Amino acid sequence: MALTREQAEASNLVIGTLPILGRVARVLVDPSASLCFASEEFYESLGHQLPARLYVLQLRGFDVILGMDWLEAHLAVVD
Repeated sequence: MALTREQAEASNLVIGTLPILGRVARVLVDPSASLCFASEEFYESLGHQLPARLYVLQLRGFDVILGMDWLEAHLAVVD
């Protein structure tokens, strides 16, 4: 199932941009996701380097999805 930007904006998810290895990434923070993901295009734009454990997927509308593993590792709270 693909999540569109409109669906994400209608939910309690957090959408924004973050710099990742010198690139601006369109990020979705999803506390219900147990892992983190990067789009194939974003992965290729980084020269096949990832700064964290990000699994490469075909994503539309986002470059990165940050899930609970990232939130817990950085003591982040989504309120």
